[in-house]
Amino acid sequence: MEFENHINDFNKPSTESNTCILNSGRGDLKFNGNLLISGNFTCKLVVTGLLTVGREATVSGEIMTREMVVEGRLLGNSNISDKAVFMPESFFSVH
Repeated sequence: MEFENHINDFNKPSTESNTCILNSGRGDLKFNGNLLISGNFTCKLVVTGLLTVGREATVSGEIMTREMVVEGRLLGNSNISDKAVFMPESFFSVH
C-alpha cells in the first residue's frame, strides 16, 4: 500500500494546515506531507513532514519521519530527523 500527498512540500513548516488523517490500516506507507493517524496502523511508515499519533491510536512498525508528536501508543523503531514530542498520556515501546 502506498499513498502520496503532493499538496505539501517537504520544505514547508510542519504547522501547515494541510494534514491527511488516516483511521486504520496495514502495509507500507510513504507520505509526502503531514499525517495524523487516529486508529490502529501496522506498517513501515515514511513521512516527510509531521507525523501525529492520535490519542486513541496505536501505531506498530518501523517509522521514519522529520517530526513526530505521540499522544497514543507507538510500538516499534523510530528514526526522527528533527524532533519528537511525547505527551504525558503516550506510550512508547521499542521492538
